[in-house]
Amino acid sequence: WNISEGRCIKTLKGHCERVNSVSYNNDGQFIISASLDSKIKIWDVNTGKCVQTLNNHAQGVISALFSNDGKSIISNSMDKTIRIWSSDLIMRLENDCSLNLNNAKCVLNLVGHSEIIRSVSCSPNGQYIVSASNDKTIRIWDINAYEEIQTLKEDFEVWSLLKLKNKDEMVAGG
Repeated sequence: WNISEGRCIKTLKGHCERVNSVSYNNDGQFIISASLDSKIKIWDVNTGKCVQTLNNHAQGVISALFSNDGKSIISNSMDKTIRIWSSDLIMRLENDCSLNLNNAKCVLNLVGHSEIIRSVSCSPNGQYIVSASNDKTIRIWDINAYEEIQTLKEDFEVWSLLKLKNKDEMVAGG
C-alpha cells in the first residue's frame, strides 16, 4: 500500500488459502508470507514475484519471520512445530535473487507444544526462540543446542509474543 495516497500498489498472489502473516526482511527487499495452505512464500518486493516456496509443515502456517540477523527463517504452525529454514537460502536471496533457490530446506524442527503454536519471537542475538501456544505454555528454545531450555506455564492460551527485549524479558498476551 501507498499509505499517503491510500491506495494498493501491488498484490502478491500465490497462496491457495488465507494468509496469516507477512513480514519484511531487514533491508526490505523481500517479504515472507505464511498461509493456511501450509506454505511459506518469499517474495521479491521490487518484482512482486515469488522467488521461493517452503512447504515442510503438515498443517497451516500461523506465522513466519526472518531471524534478526537475516540468515534464517523461523515458522510456526498448526502442526505444533517450529521450523528453522536453511541460512544458505537467505544469504542467496540477499546477495542475488536470480540464483537457483530450489535447495532451501528445513534444518531444524522444534517439537514440544501439545497444541497450535500461535506466535514465535527471536532474541536480539538470534540464539533463543520463544514460542506461545494454545497449550497454555511459553517455551524458550536454544537453537544452538537444538533444545528447549525452559517452559513457562500460564492460566490461559497464549496467542501473542512481543519480540524479546533480552534473554530475560518479554511480553506475552492471550
